[in-house]
Amino acid sequence: MKIQHISAIPIFIKDYVFGDNEPVLFCFSDKDWKDNFQSSLSAFGLKFSEETYDFHKSSVKIFIRNVKDIFKDVVISDSRLNLRVGQKIEVSEILGFLMENGYIRVQESPYSEGEFSYIGDMFDIKMRDFRLRIELLFDRVEKIYIIDNFGVEKKESFYIHSISRRTTRKFFELFSEVVAFCDSGLCSEHSRGKVKDLISDVQNYDVLSPYDYIRTKDDVFDLIKKNYDLTVAVKYSYEEQTAKEYFGDSVKIARVSNYPFGCIVPDLKVALLPFDVFYPRQKKKKSSLKFPEITYEELKDGTYVVHKTHGIGIFRGTSIEYGREFLKIEYRDSSFLYIPAEDIGFIHRYIGMENPVLDEIGGKTFALRVARVRQYIEKHISDFMRVLAIKKSVFRPPYKGAEEILARVEETFPYQETDDQKKAIEDLVYALTTSDHPIDYLVVGDSGVGKTEVAIRAMCVVAYSGKQVAFISPTTVLALQHYMRIKERLEELPFKVVMLSRLTPRSEEKRILEGIKNGQIDIVIGTHKVINALPYFKDLGMLILDEEHRFGVEHKERISRVKASCDVVSLSATPIPRTLKMALTGLKDISIIRTKPYGRGIIITSFLDKRKIKDVIDFELKRGGQVLYITPYIEGQSERLVDIHQLFQNTPISILHGRMRPTEIEKILILFMIGKIKILVATKIISLGVDIPNVNTMIIERADLFGLSELYQLRGRVGRGDKDAFCYLMFDENISAQAKERLDVFVETVNFKEEGVGLHLSLKDLEMRGAGNLFGKEQVGHIYSVGFEAYTDILREMIEEMKEKKKEKISFEPMVKVDVPAYIPADIIPDNMLRISFYRAFANAETVEDVESIYEMIKYRFIGDRHIEEIENFVKISKLKVLMREMKIYSAVFSQDLTYAEIESKDGKLKIPVDGLDGLINFLVKSKRFSSSRE
Repeated sequence: MKIQHISAIPIFIKDYVFGDNEPVLFCFSDKDWKDNFQSSLSAFGLKFSEETYDFHKSSVKIFIRNVKDIFKDVVISDSRLNLRVGQKIEVSEILGFLMENGYIRVQESPYSEGEFSYIGDMFDIKMRDFRLRIELLFDRVEKIYIIDNFGVEKKESFYIHSISRRTTRKFFELFSEVVAFCDSGLCSEHSRGKVKDLISDVQNYDVLSPYDYIRTKDDVFDLIKKNYDLTVAVKYSYEEQTAKEYFGDSVKIARVSNYPFGCIVPDLKVALLPFDVFYPRQKKKKSSLKFPEITYEELKDGTYVVHKTHGIGIFRGTSIEYGREFLKIEYRDSSFLYIPAEDIGFIHRYIGMENPVLDEIGGKTFALRVARVRQYIEKHISDFMRVLAIKKSVFRPPYKGAEEILARVEETFPYQETDDQKKAIEDLVYALTTSDHPIDYLVVGDSGVGKTEVAIRAMCVVAYSGKQVAFISPTTVLALQHYMRIKERLEELPFKVVMLSRLTPRSEEKRILEGIKNGQIDIVIGTHKVINALPYFKDLGMLILDEEHRFGVEHKERISRVKASCDVVSLSATPIPRTLKMALTGLKDISIIRTKPYGRGIIITSFLDKRKIKDVIDFELKRGGQVLYITPYIEGQSERLVDIHQLFQNTPISILHGRMRPTEIEKILILFMIGKIKILVATKIISLGVDIPNVNTMIIERADLFGLSELYQLRGRVGRGDKDAFCYLMFDENISAQAKERLDVFVETVNFKEEGVGLHLSLKDLEMRGAGNLFGKEQVGHIYSVGFEAYTDILREMIEEMKEKKKEKISFEPMVKVDVPAYIPADIIPDNMLRISFYRAFANAETVEDVESIYEMIKYRFIGDRHIEEIENFVKISKLKVLMREMKIYSAVFSQDLTYAEIESKDGKLKIPVDGLDGLINFLVKSKRFSSSRE
């Protein structure tokens, strides 16, 4: 089904929806179809909802979900209490409903779902993911609040469901009208009702794409002459104003948050035209990962930075000059360069050697080094492009029909998905179900954010199609943990899941290998033994690699032999620089999960004096928890076990290391997991795989002997429940200054950086220990010469060229010279780090819409309805620069009275009469439309 047919659906159903009929459930397997349908509904003035709990409301008749959601079981309450602000109701009526419908009254604040308290004139009721607060004034409802992790939301009405009188049904059974769009179009199997028949008629009509038919406004006038019922969908006020100027009352104008694709139905003389039909048509490009933004904390005075043109310098703070905020950069011979804050995108922190040589302003030496780097990359990039080319040449049909299996897997997920996790799952599933060649995907996220769940959804898509999946972990402990979790999750699904590691008995290993060869086994989870078995898989569809950087060289070589011919998903908390560079440069697709699961406690990391060991262990044991004591070597472990046992003689304690027999490792690990062992003295074998919510104190001996990534992986073993956790680092007094600095960086990062810590530590490791190898050791010197991000930019650009993508690189930054105050005042956003982050966001904006979105965020958080001249001028300059980049205009110089502007492009200079910044913006917008119509 074509996307313009999806846009046309509201034309056929609006009379039905406005009538006194049953609500309709629409569900889609294609995200673009779903988004487009929602936008089209908005343009035609039809209300819709994605919430499931209010489908009984008569004001909403259209509900939208993903196809996989309709197979889920939902619990429906047979009874409910409706409340609204101002409603007259007796306290006894609320108390009676709660007590009769399964709620339990407590004396203090409710903690568990189904508990409630009534203190004074206020009810507090604990729901699944939030608390409901009802404030009464005598016999009337005064206020209703929802309180959750995101804050407090005021509600005008709410209804409380019974939790004792419930029935379980499939979600689609709640609706007598269901319209489902699966892989190729309207799905007769899952659709039913009158609306299904109305929708089936859409496919019989000739529905045109407005992008093929509309070229200029004259084409719209042609439709008006033919008496079409026209609706123009606009996103912004200037578009609305322009549409009114163009067409007057001849068209309806609808304000939408996102453009629909649009449609023209000649038989019905109806058309929906998105305003972007007048803009140049470009293929929707996939957003690429951008290098993490510089924060003010990283841009402190004395930080080495790299300017894209002038090269390496030293950041020397900011200053307000002539109504603008400037960044000061020191170069060779104490010369200074002042960069307008809106041009912050030109600089980034230098990552490479310590104390690099400063460049001269003008960038001649820097340009020569950039040229040498390009020559080097050109010589060595061919092998990587060959692997990429092989993947592109291997055809495999997109995976289809997994909606129902995904819905069943999602039902067994015991936690609430975070937004980042949900997006990572959707992006990966979308890539698997739309790409016709194997993908190479990297999922980055801190320990415990749910990367494994992303892999589980992906493996189900592949296994459901009949192909096999290999899930490889670097350690036996991690493999066992994954196997136990995945086996439990997929217990009721038609997949045979096995584990292959040194814990597997030899007799069982032979049976597993036979099952792999004949295709009877769907999913294999294990360690290097799975790597050895890769050539024997009957039909390997997906390879999942957990913390690939921990595999040995020989194992990596074996993996690389099959990577080009199957889908590959890599999971990592702290990707090594090599993997990170491949993702940043486009050799891999990437999703980053930044948000911690809801309800997790915090992990407090600090240094520990050896004399305090007894105190911190005693604290954890007294609150019913367990303790991990980490040693860097196996030697000396027994002595440490004896020392701790003398302090806690009646406490079960054991050791764990990699030289133990497999059966012994498994036994100790299971005893620790079920709480029979309270203190475990272990090596870093424990750093991957242990997921025990009751382990919330960790002591790391000789922390200076571990890398940042290793420390971070170890730390991730605690704090996996709802309790606050503690990670203590110990080191000898005679360690080097560099080692102490690394530990300080670790503690500062994990304690004060809220999200993306693993990725951040990877970059720190890169900065402090060198860049590593992507093509060879020789590369390091080239990275040092220009800095890591400049190197990455060059590499990304050359890969794009070798992929033969005709992407024109903009090698200039437009200059706007205007005598108005334009900056973000420090009294509006006093936090320097946040203010500079907003400057960077404006500098990275690629469209006018991006600029407006950033400004809306600032208004929402800091300004409200106030008019701040400096910020408004800065926003206008940012919009102007976006338009100038698109139209290849190098500079715009305004007269002092702002009545004209002189612009310069490749065609020369042009003096234009304007009315301030707004005048030039409107002129460029209209010029773009004119040039588009001529094309």
